[in-house]
Amino acid sequence: MQTRLVVLFIVLAASSACAQPQVSGDIGAALDAYLTNQVSPGFSGAVLAAKNGDVVLRKGYGYADQEAGVPNTPETVFQIGSVTKPLTAIAVMSLVDQGLVDLSASIAEYLEGIPDEHHDITVHHLLTHTAGFPGGIGDDYEAIGREAYIRLALATDLEREPGEAYEYSNVGFALAAAIVEVVTGGSYDAYLQRILGEVGIQHTGYRLDGGVFAHGYDGDEDLGYPFDRPWSEDGPYWHLRGNGGLLSTVDDLYALHQALEAGDLLSDSSLEAMHRPHTDEGEGSGSHYGYGWALFETPLGTLAAHNGGDPGFTADFLRFRDDNTVLILISNDRRVDATRLSESLMEVLFGGDPDPFRPGLLSPIAIEDLAELRMGRRALAFIEAINSRSDEAARAFAAEHLVDGFQRDMDRLVGFFDEVRDELGGAPFDLQRVGWDEQEGQMNLFTTLPDGRHYKAVLGFESDGEYRIAGLFTRFIDEAPGDLFE
Repeated sequence: MQTRLVVLFIVLAASSACAQPQVSGDIGAALDAYLTNQVSPGFSGAVLAAKNGDVVLRKGYGYADQEAGVPNTPETVFQIGSVTKPLTAIAVMSLVDQGLVDLSASIAEYLEGIPDEHHDITVHHLLTHTAGFPGGIGDDYEAIGREAYIRLALATDLEREPGEAYEYSNVGFALAAAIVEVVTGGSYDAYLQRILGEVGIQHTGYRLDGGVFAHGYDGDEDLGYPFDRPWSEDGPYWHLRGNGGLLSTVDDLYALHQALEAGDLLSDSSLEAMHRPHTDEGEGSGSHYGYGWALFETPLGTLAAHNGGDPGFTADFLRFRDDNTVLILISNDRRVDATRLSESLMEVLFGGDPDPFRPGLLSPIAIEDLAELRMGRRALAFIEAINSRSDEAARAFAAEHLVDGFQRDMDRLVGFFDEVRDELGGAPFDLQRVGWDEQEGQMNLFTTLPDGRHYKAVLGFESDGEYRIAGLFTRFIDEAPGDLFE
C-alpha cells in the first residue's frame, strides 16, 4: 500500500486545480444548502446532480482523509458497493454486442464443471437475479479464487428454480464476472477498464494507477482504504468480484450515464435490453430488474437506479432517462447513508420541498395503540433497547426484531445504539409522537430532549407479514414533533 499512498499525495497536488465545485442555479444552490445545513451529522462524500442534461451540483463534502485534512472532491475515488452490478452487466452486454456471449445460453457454455441440474441457468438469469442462487455464500474478504468460487457456488443448493422468480444474489453477478474473464482471457477488471477507457472513463475499477482515494469511516472510526482489506493482485477475491467493491468517482459515473445514453458503450439493442423490466423485484416493491438496474415507473418518468454499500461507504445512482436527470451520491461515512438522502435530494432536483420527513405523508399513530400492532411492538422494543443503555439489550433486540442481514454485523449495530445514546446525552427516548409513512413502509418516532432539541428515529419494515425491521435511521430535526403532523 505504500506506493498507493505516494500516488495519493502526488495526484492531490496535480488535481487541485480541476477539482473546483460546481453549484449552478437555484436548484444547485438548494441542493448544496440542504447537504451543508440540514444533514446531521455532516455529509461526507461527493454528489453530482444534473437536470435535463445540465449539471447543477458537482461537489465534495467532508474529508477523504480526516487525519491528513484531505477534502473530498468530485474526483475523489470511493468504493461504490453494489453499484458494481450495472458495470458488470455493461461488460457482459459489450461481449453480447461482439457476438461472444449469448444471453439465452446456459452458463455451461462458458464455465466448466457445471452439473446437469444447473444447466438450465442462463446468462440472462445471472443478470436478472433469477438464477435461484442465495444472496451470498461467504465473507466478502475470504481469499478464494475463481475456480474454487465456481465450485462452491455450484455446490450450493438453489433457493428457487432458474427463472422462477427474483432473488437478489451476489453469486449470480460473481459468476457473470467469471464469464467475462473466461471469454476475454484476462481479468474482469482489465476488461472493464479497457471498455470504459475507450469512452474516457479513467478512474473506475478495482486496481487503479492514480487518484485521490477516500478512506471509509464510521464516525471517528477510520476503516481505511478499500484495498487495505484482503484483495488479490487483480481485484477483490471472488465473493466480492463483479457484484460489489468497485472504485469510482461521481464524475466517472456521470460519464458512464452519458456514454450509455449516447450509444458509445453499447448497441441500441443492448441498451434497450439492459433497461427492459425483465422481472418483478417482489410484491410491494414497485420495481422491476433489468440487467444490472432496478427499474421504476414514476410520475417523473422511468427511473433506472442502483445503490450499494461497502465498509465505510454507501452509494446511490439514479437516472431519470426520459428527461436526462441524474443524481449520484457517494458517502464515505456510514453515519450518513447516501441512500437515505436520495429521496429528499430528488425532491429538490424536481423543484419540490426538500423536507426529508414529508409530513404530508405521515399518518399519526396513537402511542397507546402501538402495543396492538406488530410493527408498534417492534418500535417499543427499539426504544426499550435504547433506554436500557445496555449492549446486551441491543443484541437481544437485533436477534428478535431485525432482518437477518442486519444481524451479520452485530458490532456495528451495537455501535449504532451507542451513538444514539450519546446523541440523547443520557436522556431517555421519551416517545412523544408516532407517524406512519405508508409509501415508504416506515415508522417515525419523535421526541424532544431536555435541552429543547428535537430528535427522530425512523424504522423501515419488511413487507413480508413479519414486519421485521430492515432499516434504522436517527437524526436531530428542526421541527417540533407536533409540527410534522400539521
